[in-house]
Amino acid sequence: TQDDELVRRTQMLDTLKARERSAEKAVENLHQKQTDIYQREAKLQQQIGVLEEAARKKLDEAYQDQVMRVFVYRLLLTLPLLALAAWLFAKKRKSQYWPFVWGFIIFAVMAFFVELVPYLPDYGG
Repeated sequence: TQDDELVRRTQMLDTLKARERSAEKAVENLHQKQTDIYQREAKLQQQIGVLEEAARKKLDEAYQDQVMRVFVYRLLLTLPLLALAAWLFAKKRKSQYWPFVWGFIIFAVMAFFVELVPYLPDYGG
């Protein structure tokens, strides 16, 4: 009777130990899966960083191209005004239309300083 009780308790203990080992193994498997996932995530984050850096370089290049294009458009708008103002200054400044000549010269200079100078490309100087 006492031996039967001891055998029964020993079997219950063995069963509980087997369940405990099974649970520990499941937890260990979950930890391993979690570690694998973290490693994959780190690799993917590194790849994302490389791709973002390449994209940032392309974006910066495109932005610089756009800035230069806008500057050229502004230059193409302002340069003829300055050339005409220079010609008017050289040829017509003492004519009877001198107020209009000086007005146009002032307009061309203002257009130069308002339209072009603030938008000169910055070369990091």
